[in-house]
Amino acid sequence: MKYFIDENLISLLFDVDDKDIIRLKYTEYLEDITKIINSIIKKYLLSIGYSNEQIDLFIKGGDDEELEEAIKVSDIGNEINSNVDLYIKGYFDLLMPALSDDERQRIMDYLTIEAENQEVEMELSNQLTKTIREYKSLILKAKKTPVNLGGNLTQLQPAPISS
Repeated sequence: MKYFIDENLISLLFDVDDKDIIRLKYTEYLEDITKIINSIIKKYLLSIGYSNEQIDLFIKGGDDEELEEAIKVSDIGNEINSNVDLYIKGYFDLLMPALSDDERQRIMDYLTIEAENQEVEMELSNQLTKTIREYKSLILKAKKTPVNLGGNLTQLQPAPISS
């Protein structure tokens, strides 16, 4: 089962309906995820020789193309995903035992439904992308293919030479 957190799950996990509390808990969760990601990025950049100061500026939102490129060509995406997944799983493991069987089942049902929805959305997105590519290909082909409308000018003709 792929775990994730959204505001609906925060509501279910903490058994709260107050939107302000839900937003606060969700914001705390997102801040924790951001810390995990930043920590992994910092560890990686330090390991390849960048300074703490340069990394800290970059993490705080500084624009550094060299560091951005170093991250893009690295394989830390897998490490980030793995650590975020572990954090989310730990989040569930910590909170689920305190819930009733019914509450746990509602959460598992929600996770299952959302996973299925994401699969359907991904399939629709893939189909739409394929259809758009096919359409663009047909448009390009149509633009290159002359059409005979039954007249003398069946293709674009060069402009007459004037004297």
